[in-house]
Amino acid sequence: MLTQWHASCETRRRTAAGTAKDPPALSYCEATRFSFPPLALVPSQGPGCHPGRGPTLFPPTCATMRCMVTNVTIRAEQPGDRDAVRAVILAAFGGIAEANLVERLHASGDVISSLVAELNGHVVGHVIFSQLPITTKRHVINAAALAPLAVLPGWHGRGIGSQLVRAGLTCCQEQGVVAVIVLGEPHYYQRFGFSLQRARLVETPWSGPHLMAIELVPDSLGTDPGVARYAPAFAALAEPRPPEPDGGILSSTGEKGRTYQ
Repeated sequence: MLTQWHASCETRRRTAAGTAKDPPALSYCEATRFSFPPLALVPSQGPGCHPGRGPTLFPPTCATMRCMVTNVTIRAEQPGDRDAVRAVILAAFGGIAEANLVERLHASGDVISSLVAELNGHVVGHVIFSQLPITTKRHVINAAALAPLAVLPGWHGRGIGSQLVRAGLTCCQEQGVVAVIVLGEPHYYQRFGFSLQRARLVETPWSGPHLMAIELVPDSLGTDPGVARYAPAFAALAEPRPPEPDGGILSSTGEKGRTYQ
């Protein structure tokens, strides 16, 4: 079962008098900072490694894990983060395709949620969710695409990607998204509730053994086949590429899986 995570919202509002320095009121995802307790695991040997306390990841196979990072701030990406986000994605994927994709998604206005992981004032991770309407014979499903997800190589295996995914799913749910689609390593994404079975009726250019879905609202994907329409920014990708074993994100249990959708 998915652990229920709670997000604390720090909405900044103008004072009654208002000043030029006061920031405007922000939307939920713009104003939310997510604070996560450490994940329960059995860390590997090493200085400063101590078992965490809190909910256990699914599946709980963390015996070879390094210490989890517990002082990461997950917050909405701001315009001033763009250069840092691009640097993270370039380092994580080793190419410009994913970094350019994120910039095109922002430019086209198709972003639902874009979050960064900040550690000691530095951006070390990023995830973005974009609009992905799924059309069936009965209606259009308000879904989102998770892609890309990136963590600086030096911070792989510390649970930062997991915190980004969980926070992003919460933010999507708050905005009325009922399902999320991802193309990635099943062993990594199944811990969040993503399922190959739930995506079986969703047609995409990347349909196959790595396409997964999670329903943020039960039975939202229904039983009718549907066609997912990705944001135009995805069309610039040269060709659909499956997850690669040496790709950009290292999951919390140590396996790698490159994520595109």
